[in-house]
Amino acid sequence: AILIHEYVQAFRHTGIQLQDIELLASDISHKALEQAKAGRYNTVEINRGLSQERRERYFSQEDKQWVLREDIRSMVRYQKINLIEPLGLGRTFDMIFCRNVLIYFDDETKQHILRHFHRLLKPQGVLILGSAENLYGLTKEFTSFQLGPSILYRRAELS
Repeated sequence: AILIHEYVQAFRHTGIQLQDIELLASDISHKALEQAKAGRYNTVEINRGLSQERRERYFSQEDKQWVLREDIRSMVRYQKINLIEPLGLGRTFDMIFCRNVLIYFDDETKQHILRHFHRLLKPQGVLILGSAENLYGLTKEFTSFQLGPSILYRRAELS
């Protein structure tokens, strides 16, 4: 949400607005979703991958917790989702981030989840996994490509 906020601010001359972008955050854990909604993080969490400049710009400190600004939190819709169940979300997505989740499933379950993701992505949509995850040998529904040091997966058009 922070990166999208910054992007929209930097390119507002193009006419893009925050209302043009929808963010859906999901988890199977009600507790994790509540923490994300609250936007409250301890020092260890806030220092993991967040620059000091962004921390100072987007967070305020309350006791030993860092609290994300409300305008950034409100950009995100939160929903409890079990990836094993049918994902009837009623929409398609340009990008799906599924970082460090597939590692917990066996290959058959991963393939099941990946079929759901394929259906949920728009043509040319992109799937982003954690650095320790890949799709090799699991599916032909995605093609990999490199962006900087990262490997991403584009939705393949199946015939």
